[in-house]
Amino acid sequence: MKKKYLELSNLVYAFEEDEGIPPNMLMTLPLGELDEPITNGRQLLKFISRHINKDRFKTKNRGRGSRKHASGFMKDLTMEQAERVAVYVEEKQSVLNREQRQIERWKDRHALSTIIQELSRKIYSHNLKYPDDISIVQKENEDDKKN
Repeated sequence: MKKKYLELSNLVYAFEEDEGIPPNMLMTLPLGELDEPITNGRQLLKFISRHINKDRFKTKNRGRGSRKHASGFMKDLTMEQAERVAVYVEEKQSVLNREQRQIERWKDRHALSTIIQELSRKIYSHNLKYPDDISIVQKENEDDKKN
């Protein structure tokens, strides 16, 4: 859907709406009473994973601690074997890519609107010197023709 961006006396400039980008917030925490009290680290980990902003962030939990009772060679301990857990949070690459494309689009759009405004000013000043020499007619959209 196109959204009006810039309207000058003789020109309307519209653009496609931007993709929705998830907010930067890490998580939303309830401030009231919790359904169940948090009494240990496993419950805290479960609580955090329930409230983290999953649209923007991904988490990785890695078990840490003594390998005395661990079976086999493993980089990380399972949650059952771990004494503690390292929680890694990172932004999803797809969100970062969308955000970067949107920033580039905004920069291009700003540069283009500056050029359009300058052109409009030049046409206006030309028409002051030479009345009715140049006129710009906006092409009708297919939607306008149907109505």
